[in-house]
Amino acid sequence: MPAISKIDQPAKYVDRLFANVGQLAMITSVDEAGRINAATFATCVRVVHEPVHIAFTTSTYKRHL
Repeated sequence: MPAISKIDQPAKYVDRLFANVGQLAMITSVDEAGRINAATFATCVRVVHEPVHIAFTTSTYKRHL
């Protein structure tokens, strides 16, 4: 597996990513074994401008179809 590197968005573009209303975002993490986990969230909002802090909601509830 190739090495994974973090990519930061330059601060001058943050306002383009998060408006005053909630935005769709993909949040990712990498565990100690290098496995990537990703999920989309539709309730992301910026709560602090500098440094940027993003809040989102999630649940452990899973609907069985």
